[in-house]
Amino acid sequence: MKILAFESSCDDTCVAVVEDGRLCEFIRDEGGDASAETILLGRVERVVSGMKAAFVDIGEARNGFLPLEEKSQSIVLPRLQSGMRIPVQVKKAAHGEKGAFLTRDI
Repeated sequence: MKILAFESSCDDTCVAVVEDGRLCEFIRDEGGDASAETILLGRVERVVSGMKAAFVDIGEARNGFLPLEEKSQSIVLPRLQSGMRIPVQVKKAAHGEKGAFLTRDI
């Protein structure tokens, strides 16, 4: 069984992955811009069912884009609602007028 644990403070975010009681991965992000593969704690700003996507505040100038359906999803995740805080991983960093592309399949 895998367990994902995260802690967020003003300056940094820590994420730990524990599998069968053993620490498999530990990541510490000390702030700054979210680059690809960074794991963050975001807050769902709005869910747009027509686009099958959600826009998530990850602390950058633009909200990140999170598809509601992902083919590679390995676990069943709860339905998103505005205001929820969720761990996300940046798959593609923000550029130009577009926010970061996000995934919940960490």
